[in-house]
Order: sequence, then C-alpha cells, then structure tokens
Amino acid sequence: MPEVGPEDPAALFYTSGTTGTPKGVPLTHGNLRFQTSTILGADLLEESDRILLPLPLHHVYPFVIGLLTPLSAGLPIVLPRSLTGPQLVRALKEGEVSLIVGVPRLYDALFSGIEERAKGGGRVAASLFDRAMRLSMDVRRRTGLDAGKLLMAPLRKRIGPRLRVLASGGAPLDPALAEKLEGMGWRVAVGYGLTETSPILSLKLPDGGKLASVGRPVPGITVRVDPSAMPDEEDGAERTERPNGEGEILARGPGVFSGYRNRPEETEGVLDEDGWFRTGDLGYFDDDGYLYVTGRASTLIVTEGGKNVQPEPVEEAYARSPAIAEVGVLQKDGRLVAVVVPERDEVGDDAGQAIRAAVEEGSKRLPSYQRVSDYAVTREPLEYTQLGKLRRHLLPERYDRAKAGDEGADAAPVPSPSRRWRRRTASFWRTRGPARSGSFSPAATRRSRSPRYQPQLDLGWTPWAGST
Repeated sequence: MPEVGPEDPAALFYTSGTTGTPKGVPLTHGNLRFQTSTILGADLLEESDRILLPLPLHHVYPFVIGLLTPLSAGLPIVLPRSLTGPQLVRALKEGEVSLIVGVPRLYDALFSGIEERAKGGGRVAASLFDRAMRLSMDVRRRTGLDAGKLLMAPLRKRIGPRLRVLASGGAPLDPALAEKLEGMGWRVAVGYGLTETSPILSLKLPDGGKLASVGRPVPGITVRVDPSAMPDEEDGAERTERPNGEGEILARGPGVFSGYRNRPEETEGVLDEDGWFRTGDLGYFDDDGYLYVTGRASTLIVTEGGKNVQPEPVEEAYARSPAIAEVGVLQKDGRLVAVVVPERDEVGDDAGQAIRAAVEEGSKRLPSYQRVSDYAVTREPLEYTQLGKLRRHLLPERYDRAKAGDEGADAAPVPSPSRRWRRRTASFWRTRGPARSGSFSPAATRRSRSPRYQPQLDLGWTPWAGST
C-alpha cells in the first residue's frame, strides 16, 4: 500500500446544492482524523455503546460521525434491515442500540409515531402519555432532573431498552422537538458543521441545557462571527437583539477543507489566505460561548423597507393552513412573494379561493414586513435535496412559470402529503426491501411544512398496551 500523509485526499463529497450547483469537496486524511479524534475526546461515547446508523454514507455527517468514529473506537455499528418503523424498532431492540446517529426528520417521525400511537390507544392511554410528557418536561426544565427515565420507562423499553443518546446533525433541530425527546428520557446531542468542515465545528453535548444552541466550538477549531455580513437595517426597523451581535459564522482549524475541486474562483470566495472559511451561515454567541445558528446568509431577504427576513419562519406561518401543502418564499422585484402548492384533500375544486383565504389567514400571524404581497399557485411539488432542503434557487423560475399561466390556481393540486407518506410506507423513508435495504431519501416524499402532516414512523404497537 502507498504511504499517505495528513494532506493527502481521503474522500470526495459534494455539497447539497440548495442554492446552486453542488460543488466537490475533497477532504484529507488529516481532516478526517481530526474529526474522529475530536468526537472520541468529547466524552460522548461509552465503551459499551452500540451505534444505529440509518443514514446514507455518501454524506459527510454519517460517513465520519456514524461510521469512521465508531470504527475508530472499536464500537459495533447496527444497520437496519430496512428503513421502516418496525424494522428500526427491531434494530434498536435486537441490536441493543444505545446511540443513534440521525437527522431531525428521523427524530420528528419517531416522536410523532409515538404520539400518534398514544392517541390511537384510547382516551386513557392518550391522557397518560400527555400528562407524563408534560410532567417530565416540566421537571427537566425546572430542576434539570431526568424524570423521563422513570415516567417514560415503559415506552422506552418498547422502543429500545438501552437507547440513551440521540445524536442529531445535517439540519437544524427544532428546540421544541429536542425538549420532547429529552422528556422521553433520552439525551440529545447536536453537532453543527458543513461538508467543507468535515463536518463538526461545534458540539452540544447531551447535558439537557441550551437546546436551541449548537453548542460550543470543538477544541482545535476557532469560530468567530463577522457582523459586516449582516445588511444594515434602516432606522425604525424592528431588530432582534442578540447578546453579542449577529453575523456570518467563520471557522478556521484542522477540520476545514483546502478548496473546492476544480473551482478556484469559488474557493477564493469562501476561503481567505489566513485559512478562515466563510460558512454562509448566520449566527451569534451567547455570554456562555454557545453558538446559535439563525439561518443562511444566501437566503436572507432584505425588504424594500430595509428589514431582514429569513424565509423559513414565514413559510412555517403560512404552511399552518390545512389548504397549503407546501410553500416557498422568495423576493421578486423588491417584494416578498411565495410559490404555493395546494393541499388536494382540503381545497376541493376551487383551489384559488381556498389558497387566497389561507394566505390572508397566514398573514395575520406575521408582522407586516414578513407578509407576502403576492403568490403563485403551482400543481407541481417543490424541489428538495436528498436531505430534504428546499432548492431555493429554483423558486424564481417556478414563480414566473406559475404567474405566466403554465401552472395556475385552477390546476390540479398535489395529493395529500400524508397519503404520499402512506404510499411510500412510513413517513419519509423509502423502503426497497431486504435486497436493497439502507436506501434513504427524505426528499422522495416531498417535504411538507404543514404541522397537520407530520412524518410518522409506524412503530407497530400502542404505548402502555401490555407494557406493565
């Protein structure tokens, strides 16, 4: 075998392409070695741990954190037979899994499946679950004590008796969901980083605190915030106060890549001569040194009134309507507009009127500067990356096409997301059977932001039923 050094390339990954063409990211042996050493030194793993890895290995997060790190520690890795709810529960039990390397949508589906089963178990089971969850979260919030270990023991025994840590990465984890998972008696660890940083920049250990943060920078990595990346808001604009100022997150250290493959100009745009990498993410530090990520610089919209708007909170407000299956917000000619996909089961034959009423209702939930001034209705689902991120660079073309009449309000709406999920087995998992198990495609079902249609894993049992 040829000798290799720390600067020699070890793997080639590609960025997700949410805002443009995916770029090749070569990572060196030194990059990967730094990451595995960092995680092993973070007291996150125990000698008796068994790791469940239900993610595709062509992404840097599962490859490095879910595969290389456990192998470096000599820990067993459990791969589910197929990615359905019952098979995941089977893997958790029979594999005696103690830690999952997952993404937020997996944990959302897991908790939603538990919640749905509780509701389907009758009034007594639903009431017991609701009261136990509220008490567990309240005790955890007020005292820091882990009441969920006792209160939720019957549930956790049915899902995975040894499961203790849920490691989340790849996308932001909703703090409300993290609190619910902690309320179940599990500990939540959150990592933040990018493909270009191989991937971890910061790590929030499973200590139950600061669930909205992504933790502190890992040893060896220097992170700073550049406020100059934030556009100036005009006088009188409503501001969100941050303890130490918000700006673009910059990082430097042995985990940072040295440049895109065959893209020197794009490399120069994100990596300076001193080794500082511009992540393109916006965030801030609190007084305890914890990092909070507030959005992408590339998706930040500056309104004509000089106010800064991130599209995701706006989309979530409008998607609360049962008439809206999907929505993408963008800026057009200085105005805030949206591409809207109707929900077929809700809008009936008159999609135009139903969407108009839904948009008016959604606007009431938002301050005036965050309300869309116009929208276009399309029958085609919006496009997402394989990890479920909206391809925002395609929205302007979709908006123009719909406005031009190629896809109007009278076009046939898309099927219900819940029905699409059912047709493709459980939630966002695509099951290909034993011969091709391990395939993962959260985008295969098209992501819906509507809280009415949360992804759910069919766990195959009812909470507390026969679990005394």
